[in-house]
Amino acid sequence: MGKDGLVRAFTRRGLLYALCLLAKTFVAHTEYSGGHMSSLMKIKPVLGRIYARSKLEVKALWYKGTRRTCCFCNRQASTFLPAGFDVEVLRKYHVVGGGFRDEAKCPYCFSLDRVRLLDLFLEHCTNVSSEAVSVLHIAPEYHVVPRLKSVLKDRYITGDLAAGAADSVVDVTAIPFPDASFDAVICNHVLEHVPDDGLAMRELFRVLKSGGWAVLQVPSSNELPATLEDPTLEDEEERLKKFGQRDHIRLYGRDYLDRLKTAGFQATLFDWKTDPRFGGSENQFGLCENELVHYCTKP
Repeated sequence: MGKDGLVRAFTRRGLLYALCLLAKTFVAHTEYSGGHMSSLMKIKPVLGRIYARSKLEVKALWYKGTRRTCCFCNRQASTFLPAGFDVEVLRKYHVVGGGFRDEAKCPYCFSLDRVRLLDLFLEHCTNVSSEAVSVLHIAPEYHVVPRLKSVLKDRYITGDLAAGAADSVVDVTAIPFPDASFDAVICNHVLEHVPDDGLAMRELFRVLKSGGWAVLQVPSSNELPATLEDPTLEDEEERLKKFGQRDHIRLYGRDYLDRLKTAGFQATLFDWKTDPRFGGSENQFGLCENELVHYCTKP
């Protein structure tokens, strides 16, 4: 792009940003002006749409490029945003799925690399799109829910410990469904929060049908031969120092697969870099290059 092109691009970006701020100011002002701004209240929805559109246009200019593609919003960008925790213990053990990543978050819909990996794996490596399977999704990622809901309808059940966060209130150590209820289970970045993760694994295994599968991702380190954990630790700052997050009570090591096998699963690792549908050598979808999918089946 030549000098004139750069000037035009930055001028347009500046104008759009100014319009974005102006619309935001008017919308905010009408919210606090009560009945004295009735005329502005009438155009508030229009200003809101202008603000949203202007913000999107500014982003489109700022991140203009084709180096990355988000599999959720289908927008392209020159780069993704950083995400993750920059904590000493995560750096020390090169923790995958929990440490700081330079390019992890889509600048448009804010999907994370680990959620994009899940979505691509479900699409390309499972039967959720082609068969009438029943799925239990624990602590569901909000980007994934609409896609699975649209395909599976009432065969897709979400569960969370927090009331109102999912279809059902589900304690993963006491899942309120009968044995062999589901063809598939998705439970990502949950087990590191659970005091008795072994019981949780056995419960996930129990509600899975024979021949069914599960995706059970956790933050983990290949440099740790055994999991570091202390379920009795309540001090949040100590948890942060030891496990990398204030609500984590363990940091999984290379023994994670063995733990899953002890619960009854047949557990394997899938390396997305071996499959060109996951973005190829250019990593088009901005996935974490070291993250592997923990794929489990029930005999």
